[in-house]
Amino acid sequence: MRNIVIAEGNSKISMQTLIFSSVVNIILNPIFVIVLHMGVKGSAIATVIAQSLGAIWLFIYFIRGKSTFSLQHFSFNIKQHLTSEILYFGFPTFVLMAAGSSVSVAVNWMLNIHGGSLAIAAYGITNRILGFAIMPINGFTQVMPPIVGYNYGAKNISRVRSTVKLSFIIATLMAIISWVIVELFASYFVRIFTSDTLLIQSSSNAIRIILLCAPTIGIQIVCSGLYQSLGKIKISLLISIMRQLVCLIPLLFILPSFWGVNGVWYAFPIADLVAFLTNIIIFSKTSKSFLENMN
Repeated sequence: MRNIVIAEGNSKISMQTLIFSSVVNIILNPIFVIVLHMGVKGSAIATVIAQSLGAIWLFIYFIRGKSTFSLQHFSFNIKQHLTSEILYFGFPTFVLMAAGSSVSVAVNWMLNIHGGSLAIAAYGITNRILGFAIMPINGFTQVMPPIVGYNYGAKNISRVRSTVKLSFIIATLMAIISWVIVELFASYFVRIFTSDTLLIQSSSNAIRIILLCAPTIGIQIVCSGLYQSLGKIKISLLISIMRQLVCLIPLLFILPSFWGVNGVWYAFPIADLVAFLTNIIIFSKTSKSFLENMN
C-alpha cells in the first residue's frame, strides 16, 4: 500500500506511515523485552503489532477516499495481461533481492572459513551500519521512478532529463556524505552494538574497506530504478545482476584465498567500482537513444 501511495505522488503519507510504525516498534520493544521479560519473542510480537498498526493506518487512508485507488467494488479477479506486466517489470527487483540473499550466504560462508565467529559478528554489525548509511539514498530514489515513468509516458523530455540529472547529483552527494561520516566515525558507530575491543577493531576495519567506493553507490541505485521506470527491463536486469551476481559473488570466493578475511571485505569495493563503470557505459550509450525516441 505504501508503494501505491508513493506512485500517486503522495510520499508524505508514506513517510508518516513508516515513522508511525517505527515509533510504535521502538516504544513496544523495551516494554515487551525488558519490562515484561519476554526476550526475543517479545521483540517479535512488538514488530508484528507495529507493522499491523501501520497497515491499518494505510487501510483507513484508502477507506476515507483520500487515494485515487478505491477499495470499493474491489475484486480479486486475475487479469492475465496485467499479471504478465507486473511479473515482467518486477523481475529485476526480484533478481536483485534474490541476489542479496545469495551474497549474504556467500559472505558468511567465506567468513566462517577464513575468520570464524569474530568475522561473522563483524559483518553483522557492519551490515546494520551500512543499512543506515544507504537508507537515505534508497528513500530518495524511490520517489524518482514514478516521476520519470509518468513524464516519459507523457513525452515530457525536459522533465525526464531534469529529474534524472537531479537524481544523479543528489544521490551522489548523499553517498559522499554518508561515506565521509562512516569513515570518520566508524568505531563510534560500532560501539553502539558491542564493547568488545577485538570486535570493534574488526568491524571498523571491515566497514572502512567495504565503503571505499561508496561515492559510486548513488549512481548505481539511480540507474537501476531509472531503466525499470522506463520499461527497459533487459537493461535494468543487467544492472541488477552486475554488482552482486556477476562481480561480488565470484570475488567473494576468489579474493579470500589471497588476502584471507580482508579479501571478503575488498570484494565489495571492487564490485562497486566495476558496477559503477558498467552503469556509466550503459547510460552513456542508451540515454541519448531513448530520449530521442520520445520526440
